[in-house]
Amino acid sequence: MELNNKDRNDSHIIYLINENNEDAKEYIYKKYKLLIKKEINRVRKIAYKYNIDINDLTQEANLAFLGAINSYNDDEDAKFITFATICIRRKLSSFIEKHKTNKSKVLLNSITLDSINEDSNYSVLSKFEDTRKEPLKNVIVNESLNETYEKFKTLNDNERTALMYSLDDKSAKEIASIMNTTTKQVYNYIYRARNKLK
Repeated sequence: MELNNKDRNDSHIIYLINENNEDAKEYIYKKYKLLIKKEINRVRKIAYKYNIDINDLTQEANLAFLGAINSYNDDEDAKFITFATICIRRKLSSFIEKHKTNKSKVLLNSITLDSINEDSNYSVLSKFEDTRKEPLKNVIVNESLNETYEKFKTLNDNERTALMYSLDDKSAKEIASIMNTTTKQVYNYIYRARNKLK
């Protein structure tokens, strides 16, 4: 069903969405797609500083927009665009704030693969190297390690942390508690990390 011009008032569109009109839902998402992008771009530099993936920001902004649609009340004096903007900004701000504290915890408890162990003067990465004197095998192992290390460096802090805890046999619930996030978000981090390491 095509929306005509008289149906394009935001209050009416939201009424139609609440009546399960898919055309209305598609219309409002298209109409406010640039607003969502603008709000994501507004916090992009801050998010980058805290290694927050752009996909996470997009997901949070879309969830906030959906929440705005579901909770908008046209009896209030605010226009929908104002209400949606406030909802998106609040959601993105709280998401970034949550990651600020997670990042500081992660950084305090993490080590890099090329850090030196004070007791033995060996790097963590060197512990994975083949110590046997088979030149061809050493070359293959070193190339494989370097490739894996390069892929590992592409992970953001959250993906790296969730993956490391997962490899340490911690459950998603335990990881979520440690990282101060939801189990769904932990599953997302681990899924994205594994895909990047393939």
